[in-house]
Amino acid sequence: ATAMSSTGGASVAGEMSQEDAAAAWRAARTQKSCLHSEKPEGDGESSKAAPSTGWGPMEATWRAGTLPFRLAHNSLALNWKARTRPSWNRQLDQAVVSLKTCYDNTPLSAPLIRLFADRAVPASLVPEGVSRVPQDLGGDLKVSWTFPSALGHQADAERFILYVHSPVYTSSGATIRGLVSRLALACTAAVLTVDYRPPPEGDREGAVRDLAKAYRWMVTQPAVTPAGVIV
Repeated sequence: ATAMSSTGGASVAGEMSQEDAAAAWRAARTQKSCLHSEKPEGDGESSKAAPSTGWGPMEATWRAGTLPFRLAHNSLALNWKARTRPSWNRQLDQAVVSLKTCYDNTPLSAPLIRLFADRAVPASLVPEGVSRVPQDLGGDLKVSWTFPSALGHQADAERFILYVHSPVYTSSGATIRGLVSRLALACTAAVLTVDYRPPPEGDREGAVRDLAKAYRWMVTQPAVTPAGVIV
């Protein structure tokens, strides 16, 4: 019984030490700073300034103010440093490095993450030869048709796609426009994107209602049938 008790005690102690080590690692990662070795605990005005990072007001301001210089340095550094991965081109490498820099140096919020994600792909990489026709369905709900310009009209497409993007993005951002444009060209398709209410600003039920409304409107358009829509 004594042996069993001591073994059990050692096991619990081992588990606790692992948990403590993991907690210490997370705390050290959170508190890492290039201005000072230890960040103050987030309380009072400091926690209001940067609730998601624990940064003090001075550091949060410094990081935000120097962010454009960091991004400019990333762009210049890509001219001489090796690619992060050999298969990546320069634009993709720049997008990944810039997103990481923004993530490491800004107090994150849903709108800010969405802004970074929308700009991950430069607008210059959105392919040409594609038409984009916005539509207002009322009730602050907007959709857009994207189709090859050679077709002249979305009704002339061979197939129709309802593309539901992640709430991290917006349908008007260059990242989604680039992806949807390539999809339309590759499939000779008319692709409908929806500016639904994304969480966490909007609730999940509201987003579903927006998408359902967009789908019902889509199948009433010329040449579109429910059986011919790919979601």
